[in-house]
Amino acid sequence: MVKTAKENALLRLLLQVSNAQLLEAFPNDSSFERTDPCGYVPFSRIERKGIEDWAQFPLDTADNIRKWQKFCVNQGTTRPPHQVVGNKHSPSRSSCPSGQKRKHSALEGSSNQPFEERVEFSGASVSLQGPQLWSTSPTALQRAQERPTGPQQARKDPNTNASEGYEVDTADSGPYPLIGGDKAITVSTSSSWDGAPSLNFQQRFLWLPAGAHQRLQTTLLDKFINEPLAHCCMERQSVSLTMAIRKVIIVGAGPSGLILGILLAKQGIEVELLDAGADLDDQPRAAHYATPATYELARAGVLDDVKAVGIRCKSFAWRKMDTTFIAGMKHDVLPADYPYSMVVLPLDRLGKILYEHIQGQPTATVKWSHRVVRIGQDQGKAWVDVETPTGTARSEADYVIGCDGASSTVRRELFGPEYPGETLNAQIIATNVYYDFTKYGYWDSNFIVHPRNWYMAARITTDGLYRVSYGDVPGLTREEYVARQPQRYEEILPGNPKPEDYTITNISPYKLQQRCAPSFRVGRIILAADAAHLCNPFGGLGLTGGIADVGCLFDSLIGIHKGLADESILDIYSDVRKRIWTETIDPMSRENFRRLHDQDPDNARESDEFFNILVKAESDPGLAKELALGLEVLRHDMTHSNLVVEINTIPDSSFSERVPAPKSQHTGFQTRDVADNGVLHVEMGSKTLENEGHNGGGESSSSIKTNTTGGEPRGAHLSRDGDGSLGDGGDDDDGDDEHEAGVTTVSLIDQPASETISKKKNKKRKKSKKKQTSLLKQSSPPRIPLSDLFPSGQYPAGEIQSYAPVENTARTTSEELRYNGRTHLEDDSFLNDYRKAAEVHRQVRQWTQETARPGKTLTEIAEGIDDGVRALLDNDGLAPGAGLVSGLGFPTGLALNNCVAHYTPNPGQKEIVLQSSDVMKVDFGVHINGWIVDSAFTMSFDPTYDNLLAAVKESTNTGIKNAGIDVRISDVSAAIQEVMESYEVEINGKTYPVKAVRNLSGHNIKQYQIHGGKSIPFIKTKDQTKMEEGEIFACETFGSTGRGSTIDGHGVYGYGKDPFAPKRVTSHLASARSLYQKINENFGTLVFCRRYLERLGVERYLAGMNNLVSQGVVEMYPPLMDIEGSYSAQFEHTFLLRESGKEIISRGDDY
Repeated sequence: MVKTAKENALLRLLLQVSNAQLLEAFPNDSSFERTDPCGYVPFSRIERKGIEDWAQFPLDTADNIRKWQKFCVNQGTTRPPHQVVGNKHSPSRSSCPSGQKRKHSALEGSSNQPFEERVEFSGASVSLQGPQLWSTSPTALQRAQERPTGPQQARKDPNTNASEGYEVDTADSGPYPLIGGDKAITVSTSSSWDGAPSLNFQQRFLWLPAGAHQRLQTTLLDKFINEPLAHCCMERQSVSLTMAIRKVIIVGAGPSGLILGILLAKQGIEVELLDAGADLDDQPRAAHYATPATYELARAGVLDDVKAVGIRCKSFAWRKMDTTFIAGMKHDVLPADYPYSMVVLPLDRLGKILYEHIQGQPTATVKWSHRVVRIGQDQGKAWVDVETPTGTARSEADYVIGCDGASSTVRRELFGPEYPGETLNAQIIATNVYYDFTKYGYWDSNFIVHPRNWYMAARITTDGLYRVSYGDVPGLTREEYVARQPQRYEEILPGNPKPEDYTITNISPYKLQQRCAPSFRVGRIILAADAAHLCNPFGGLGLTGGIADVGCLFDSLIGIHKGLADESILDIYSDVRKRIWTETIDPMSRENFRRLHDQDPDNARESDEFFNILVKAESDPGLAKELALGLEVLRHDMTHSNLVVEINTIPDSSFSERVPAPKSQHTGFQTRDVADNGVLHVEMGSKTLENEGHNGGGESSSSIKTNTTGGEPRGAHLSRDGDGSLGDGGDDDDGDDEHEAGVTTVSLIDQPASETISKKKNKKRKKSKKKQTSLLKQSSPPRIPLSDLFPSGQYPAGEIQSYAPVENTARTTSEELRYNGRTHLEDDSFLNDYRKAAEVHRQVRQWTQETARPGKTLTEIAEGIDDGVRALLDNDGLAPGAGLVSGLGFPTGLALNNCVAHYTPNPGQKEIVLQSSDVMKVDFGVHINGWIVDSAFTMSFDPTYDNLLAAVKESTNTGIKNAGIDVRISDVSAAIQEVMESYEVEINGKTYPVKAVRNLSGHNIKQYQIHGGKSIPFIKTKDQTKMEEGEIFACETFGSTGRGSTIDGHGVYGYGKDPFAPKRVTSHLASARSLYQKINENFGTLVFCRRYLERLGVERYLAGMNNLVSQGVVEMYPPLMDIEGSYSAQFEHTFLLRESGKEIISRGDDY
């Protein structure tokens, strides 16, 4: 790390030293007793100038150091009008014993903002915790950038006017500013690891007399790190050491492994690449490197060499068998000098270039004929057992990276022989051939659409070599496929060529796979590229996605190596890359392949949505450019992630050897919440390994982590098993328990509490009022606004239940503080609006129960519910901002059978007709002013499933009955589990136990946030979190006849904007910017679906949406599935924890 980072730490420590330590460090310094020894910068001047020129003190005496500390305190007591570092809502960290009066630290002022920073000293990483400093103003930052950098240049005299300066002799021993010099002390924090400046972060410059730097460094390191710091200035001090990465083992010397090895070796890390083969693989494989891949090739320093021997792919065409053009896409819309344009080069030739480059790295070695047979790890290292030409050996490293392809030994050692996913029912034959396609008008890449004779023909070298990949009948041997090749060429290629008309250089039959590992990281062992995921080759997503994996992994490892992140970033890497495969690579590659063989070529131009877009792009250069950069969604910049780590980053311009990135910069994740210990947390809303057995039947073992704030659709609220692990004992060491315990709630309404009323009278009176004021009967379908049915404007209350006695009813201090900051649920206006939303839900769902029958499409059912809600609220939601006033709380969910949650019919999907054998979960929400009534029920038309429905309904009612103020959520969960597991279901003569779906949960609700941070699991946990007065919860339970856990299904349920996303986004896609504005206007942080967007007239939004998802400002939610053949049910109600009792506001006569 650069020297300034070390000096940052010195300065941080300097703020914490005591008088005794200063006297020890400066034993002969008599100035300490003087009242005004400074003389360089009078306090009156600094007080007049304010924050603009603060802290220009010479740090040459103990008294000057103390003077500077006191000045920091004074500056900290007044908040400047700028953002502060970190989260301004962070609670202070304190180690004061209970009951003692808290003392303010030297820098806290009135705000108690904490900082925590990690820097390196001689290869060790030091974590410093302390009170936060306010940021300087933009003016000060601008001025800092203009300051001179050396003593020979003009500089500002601290005793003169701000505009004056003077020349300094090199022998001058007086105080001078060393901005950018060897002895500069700069406190600087940037917004990203590559050192990009940000005005939202602090940058301070101090004056340091010549010769004092070494003295301070020696004193501080020797005295204040090696000896405990006095606590006169701080209540808590933490210094911890973690060593940088020394060695990484990469298993597999294919392109991904070689690229990663080059990147790591260039950073001085020892890299050992082990490959079972005797040499580079020369089999014909993928050859197209899209923008995310060329970006990583540039970072590795090999892109120029690749371009020198490769070709730039400028065009793609889809054609009929007779070569008739259907649609196309051209990349020449990008500038000729765009550095990251798609490059084409056979993978074996890329391997040779990479191998030459890695041989030039002194810290990297490649060992051929080294087959890894076993792996292992402990707390401090990972190891591999290797079969070598001379025998078996063991090699150890900090991390082992599996880049060993589809048959990865590393993956099999982690998860067993099965690779979750499926083999498509298709056989592909990849060939490299010299044949003149140009005389038939072929473009650079060509895809032939035909039910049987589909194929791809793409030019891959400058001398006219083509890759031709075609389909053939499954089940033959390699020899049979080779023998059939001439016949197939003659059948499918233009000109019906004979063997003498072409020259084949390679042929390789293989199956099409769509597979993904349960996790890409287990401790110190990590997977990337084909070892982590597979897809069919159409579109080049597998190769580009694998290289993008390597880029993310490199950034993550270097973040750890340089002390900018802890190991939890590897979990983020796993989650990010798995999400990108699930949401983009898998569905897109499947669709690319389906497009070739599963449609009528004569009608494809008109009927295929993608072809429609290509046709529009022919006359729309902007759209054409978006399409050319479409695969940017595969890349993610890990250095912009806010990590789940207890550090703030220090800028380091040498973080990695970066080149200018493509225009699409992915900003990573947003900080979501702050635990009670003051540590910022990030919520991924993405997948986490559930460490179960793998059955190879296509089910992944992944699940979705609990989202601690808004933006997540209801139903995807995952819980923990036991003591905080996910799944059947899968280790989860990222502090989830601590994180959950620190989640707090916010006020519901800003009104004082009103008088409480009798529970029984309240319930009776409200029911009576409903009968008196409902002068009209609701129509079918429901279209009469609720205000017409209740002309008095008063709406019926829900069911009121009294609280059961609780052993420990005394709130803790923190709970009292949260309660006092949260308004009571007794405000008449709030309650009446919320009850109106509940009445809308009741009337619409009762109509749905009467009319949803087999034979109806799910689209008809969903649109009927949506239209009913809007009609009863008297708000069609079409005007800008109308959807934020009232409307649907999230997309109407209609999940069938083994689809447990998160399915809604969307445009472009195959229409589904409800069958008499289906079990359908109906889940929708109604909101007014962002407060969502969330309720769900299940419908079945076969008495076979009655016990399943009864189990889940009783479990929901049991959870509500046991809930209350000061009740531990774990006790509610235990009661739910006991009821759920007491039921069985007999289906086709076989008995199935009803299992609680363990990775879903109920949740609390906040304004415009369906998931407020607290979860109610369906199985007993050790979580001691309590429910608190003033909170709103949705108690929902899911039961299943399957394995009782969900994985992500294919497709998209909906989208939700991150609650902490900025008001505006920067994107090279105009569609992304306009779409983001539309989302802000109509949905805010409410979850929405494609059906809702298109209802507003939004068109051509898929590329923009993918861009927003890749930036992390919008999250995509897939369907949640149990194993095929299973059935699941759901029931849910919303209840309020009021002072007078629980109000189950969504309760109705139906359930």
